Formats: sequence, structure tokens, C-alpha cells
Amino acid sequence: MRLSRTRIVLVAMITLVILGGVQAMLWRFMAHQVEKGFLAWVQQRRAQGWIVSHAEPSWGGWPFAVNLSVRSLSLEGGALTIPGGVAVDFDLLTFSTTLPWVDTLQIDFHGTHRARIAGQHWSVAAERMAMRLPLASDVLP
Repeated sequence: MRLSRTRIVLVAMITLVILGGVQAMLWRFMAHQVEKGFLAWVQQRRAQGWIVSHAEPSWGGWPFAVNLSVRSLSLEGGALTIPGGVAVDFDLLTFSTTLPWVDTLQIDFHGTHRARIAGQHWSVAAERMAMRLPLASDVLP
């Protein structure tokens, strides 16, 4: 049986739509996983007595990366360990991982960041500041 050119084009288009849909579902799932991991980290810090505040996280990076951007992240605590405690403020943090290989988490620091440790104050600003963390191969972020 010979397939017509129109039928071949139609099958190719349907295949591309299906693959695009699968990729979009994978991206959305991974975006939720990254956000879930960040919110779990926030809950762990609060359970340890830290004061944590941040703006609503936003997603980006589709289709080949998952980016979770968090504005106005503030951490304060540690007074039992460090006299005077620790406080840090970040203008913008972006947590990123690439699809489909989820083997590293990159954290990009944007803007000016402030820290207070044991009563000493510092401000840090850089055009680019980043940290790369390896992820376990059998655990989603």
C-alpha cells in the first residue's frame, strides 16, 4: 500500500504535535518538582527556627530548561550558633536545570545581595554569580 504525500505530511504533523505535548507535560512536571523542592527547603528552614520570606516564585525556560525565579528572598536566624545571628537578603535567585538530563541544579544570583553575620554587614553585587550543584541520578529535584 502506497501512502500519499498528504497522508505522510499529516502523520508527521500529528507526531510532532504529540511529541510537543509530551515535552510540555514533562516540562510542567519538572517545574512543579523544582518548585516543590524549593518550598520544602523553605519549610525545613522554618522548622529549624529561621525566618524565611520570599515573593511568589515564577517559572520560565520552556522548552529545554526549567527555571524557577524567586524574588526578595530573605533568611534570618542562627542566633543560637552565631552571636548576633545571620541575615541574608537576595534580590533575585534563579534555580535552573536542563531537560531531559536533570543532573545539575544551577543557582544564579542576580542583583545586589546583603548579609549580616555576627553584627557585620556586607553587600555583594556581580554581573554574574552562580553556583552549580550535582543532583542524585535517581532522585528528581
